[in-house]
Amino acid sequence: MTLAFEMKVMCSGGEVAAKLEKVLGPDNRGVPHDQRFLMRRSGKTLLFEMKSPRPLSALASVESLLNDINLFKEVWLLSR
Repeated sequence: MTLAFEMKVMCSGGEVAAKLEKVLGPDNRGVPHDQRFLMRRSGKTLLFEMKSPRPLSALASVESLLNDINLFKEVWLLSR
């Protein structure tokens, strides 16, 4: 079984989307060799695509992504 996940995040503007894209960019650890992860930005929208043959690992990655987006939102709102 392969788990595929696609999510669109619509930000309040292009500047916010660009900052979120930068924050969520790959870190030094990289993506597991059997997992595919893609992030694209178009204007104020970020599109995330992820595929993995290991469902539990994929769900952990999705949960981590959602937590990071929520943390960005909280920090961004507090800084305004």
